Amino acid sequence: MRESIPIGERKVRVRLPVGTRAQKVRLLAADKSVQAERSGKYLSVTVPSILDYEVVAIDL
Repeated sequence: MRESIPIGERKVRVRLPVGTRAQKVRLLAADKSVQAERSGKYLSVTVPSILDYEVVAIDL
């Protein structure tokens, strides 16, 4: 028998294309919005927990 064990918080950093701006950031598997921080050309997101997988969707 297999059991899924969640992992804890993970930080994700994505380089955005020049001249773009994130309008909305969502975690698709968790089905919730998250706060993101912009630092220069990078966008940082904290994913609180991951069970099987997670997708960070960034609307530009």
